[in-house]
Amino acid sequence: MKCIVLFLHIFFVVICANAQQQVVRLSAEREAWLAGDRQSALDLLLKQEAAGDQNTTTLYNIGYLYSLKGDYTKALTYFQTVVVKQPSFPYAYLQIARIHISVGNLHAAHENLRKGLEKDSDNIDLLLEMSGVLHSLGMTDKEAVVYEDILNLDEDNVPAIVGSSRILRNKGETGEARKILENNPTIYPEALILYEKARVYRKLGQVETSRDFLVNILKDYPNSARWASIRDTLLEKYEMAQIPEADRLPTYTYKIDPGEKLDYKVSYGFISLGWLKVRFAKPVMVQGKQVYPIHF
Repeated sequence: MKCIVLFLHIFFVVICANAQQQVVRLSAEREAWLAGDRQSALDLLLKQEAAGDQNTTTLYNIGYLYSLKGDYTKALTYFQTVVVKQPSFPYAYLQIARIHISVGNLHAAHENLRKGLEKDSDNIDLLLEMSGVLHSLGMTDKEAVVYEDILNLDEDNVPAIVGSSRILRNKGETGEARKILENNPTIYPEALILYEKARVYRKLGQVETSRDFLVNILKDYPNSARWASIRDTLLEKYEMAQIPEADRLPTYTYKIDPGEKLDYKVSYGFISLGWLKVRFAKPVMVQGKQVYPIHF
């Protein structure tokens, strides 16, 4: 009985020791990667492989680190090993495709993306990469179908929205292209930036410039209910006054000297994806007029 207890004790001690070593090894590997020391992370992974670790995640990470080093031959070997061992590993197909893209072999990239999508048809990363390859191959109709697939999975996917709009615009279907952009909230930060600029410039007393920003939004989105309140703003606060061109504040691109110290103020404008911080610097004199450089 004592022998059995002693055996079990030794067994659990060995198991715990091995587990602790594994945690330490994985921690060192992770710390090296997070610290940006890719070579150390790669060395640790290669030691794991030499010790008999044939886990597909380990092999994938080795391939990925080789690809970051620009050693595409070794990277490709590891990624191909992964898809042989685990054909359902979609990101291995993605990395193989990206290597082919980097050397201009678009047809091979297309084939590997197709194989990856056979295993995981809802993988947005694979679909986005496929859309880019199809675009480069001039296969616009298939590219449009891929964008539809992406939007069915993620209706707010910006690359797919912009890509769909671009295809329609190039076909001369400008109205449909604009409809895609207007109907999706993730595209609105550009207009919201203009709206926030209008609010900032009005607060600074530059009414004409503020008004111009609002008018520009209405020019881009003339029928959008989302921006209908701007018409009220223009009517109530600016009375739609026609300001003579000579009296308007000119638009300038002002480059800030990196060594110049600026006193920043902060304003916030809400956008659908979070909070946009608008920083505006102290005024500078341009042709006798104050101009407030805007930075994002």
